[in-house]
Amino acid sequence: MKMAATDSVGSVSSSASSARQIASVPSSSRWIFTQEELMNTPSIREGMHPEEELKRRRAAAQTIHQMADRLNHDSRVRISQLCICAAMMHMHRFFVFHSFYKFDPRDIAAACLFLAGKSEECPRKLEHIVRVWWAIKFPHTPNLEANRYHDAAQLIVTLENVILQTIAFDLSVDIPHTFVLNHMQNFARGSRKISEIAYWFASDMLHMTNWGVRFPARSIACVCIHLACLWAQFEVMKKNMQT
Repeated sequence: MKMAATDSVGSVSSSASSARQIASVPSSSRWIFTQEELMNTPSIREGMHPEEELKRRRAAAQTIHQMADRLNHDSRVRISQLCICAAMMHMHRFFVFHSFYKFDPRDIAAACLFLAGKSEECPRKLEHIVRVWWAIKFPHTPNLEANRYHDAAQLIVTLENVILQTIAFDLSVDIPHTFVLNHMQNFARGSRKISEIAYWFASDMLHMTNWGVRFPARSIACVCIHLACLWAQFEVMKKNMQT
């Protein structure tokens, strides 16, 4: 089985041009796209139904979670939830500019987790990333043979570089979790359970939707808090909130 980056790696120049345009936008709105823009991604322009594109985003997010779980099982230094969310954000941004027809979501997921591990200070060795990714992608032949390792590792490194060019080397991510924790302290300080539910809703939003590139993190956090309060039948009163 030949391991090589797809032909689309050669088309990165057009995405790099788009990334340079994105880089000139203020950071607060740099990676927020309209619904119309997200309905005009390369995958959709090439004929993929929006529901199928979302399904593949979820598959990539699931691969990130699976890889993190396996890597954490074999290491005392855990991959943090922040790292997992950063990897999902890199993935969502990447597929605004690239097609699922040209890039396997499992490959991009592995490269995004490898990249996020460096930026979020919980790095993993390339070999560990490659072997876990291989076992997930090829469950019937989970043990990566020595003569295939070089090509497999080169693919992940190549895709990491493609991702970096696509996101204009912007590794900063705003995730809703920080806003969830800060706001919950203001009006539900005594309810740890509600905070935990809102926190995990935030992770689910990045996993199950494309909201990470659709709405600001603060807005997503508000939705998560609202859902958690509804779940707990907790009524938010003005007296519970601090200005």
